[in-house]
Amino acid sequence: METPSSLAWWWSGKSDIPDSAFLAWARAHRLLALLPWRAKQKGWNLPEEIRRGAIRERFEEAARQALAHKQLEHLAHVAQTLSIPIACVKGPVVAARYPDPAQRSYNDLDLLVAPEDVARLLEALHEAGYRTLVQGDRGLHLPPLIPAGQGYRLELHTALAHDRGRAFFTLAEVQEKLAPWNQYPGLLTLNAVTHLLYLIYHQTDHHQLSVGLGPLADVRFWTQDWEPGHWKTLHDAADTAGLSKSVGLTLALAAWFWNEPYPDAITVLFPQPRPDVLTLARQMVSGEMLARTPKFWRDLPDKSLKGWLSYAGLLLLGAPENRKNLTFAQRIGFYLRRPFMLIKHHGPTLWQLLRGERRSRAAWDAQQQLTSWLRE
Repeated sequence: METPSSLAWWWSGKSDIPDSAFLAWARAHRLLALLPWRAKQKGWNLPEEIRRGAIRERFEEAARQALAHKQLEHLAHVAQTLSIPIACVKGPVVAARYPDPAQRSYNDLDLLVAPEDVARLLEALHEAGYRTLVQGDRGLHLPPLIPAGQGYRLELHTALAHDRGRAFFTLAEVQEKLAPWNQYPGLLTLNAVTHLLYLIYHQTDHHQLSVGLGPLADVRFWTQDWEPGHWKTLHDAADTAGLSKSVGLTLALAAWFWNEPYPDAITVLFPQPRPDVLTLARQMVSGEMLARTPKFWRDLPDKSLKGWLSYAGLLLLGAPENRKNLTFAQRIGFYLRRPFMLIKHHGPTLWQLLRGERRSRAAWDAQQQLTSWLRE
């Protein structure tokens, strides 16, 4: 991946890499449909191959999001019929903040529901033609739901975050920070500050910056109309949640990515990372250090025997609160598939680590360094 040269194009509109290589880079980082907007803002002329690729990507995303619109209307109706709170996060909520929603792609619909409402919601969705896809690869989440025809898969969450044996960003925790989603009456979403705090946690703490540069575009459009009060509220919320470092690092990365420093009134509220941490984070988020490694330092409750046993149970059997929502047959299917999914996702990297392969080892060390710094 030609990351440094591709970033040079993103910053200046000029680079010595082939157009096809830049197209692949922009698509991988979920930036391709945004390029015409970026070029217009900067006064650049896009090369024809890149222009055509960006326009095609935007049209295809608009068609996909038309399917999401139909699904969200149905989900809003289900929420009203069942009289249960359902909050939508990420994907379409973030896309709505872009100049054009089709400039921001997403692959699924993430819903936050209370544990006691999962069974009723699953029953209603199954009646509507959704089927549960149990493959053994969702240890911390409910298995995804696949629509009967074309559409996005649904991810049901009883907690948006899991860290060291603790579930948080649950519906009960954020109930005072929920607001109606006016576009889809019946559905809820998090208020602006809480939603951004979750997005930052998801990118920085949960995925250790491995999902690429797209989330740094999200930060720009999510906060573009914020007043000083929003930033102060974010500061207080991050401090309460223990995520001040995560927010400071994300804002520093966003300023670097957009090549637009934040005003001092904003940066003074958040801790700036050490230069070595920021350099490492830039390499991670741009894809220079990338490998799918196990995150035991994130999921391990504590370094005691009890903690390791709890982690082993989570690894092999999945979260107990999610298992109870599966039928007996689905549980058996999950248990049988789980070892093979673990090998599929992590086997190659673990083998490379055991062999001392340089790139995998560097990614492993970088992820541990980042997590250690965030939790100092």
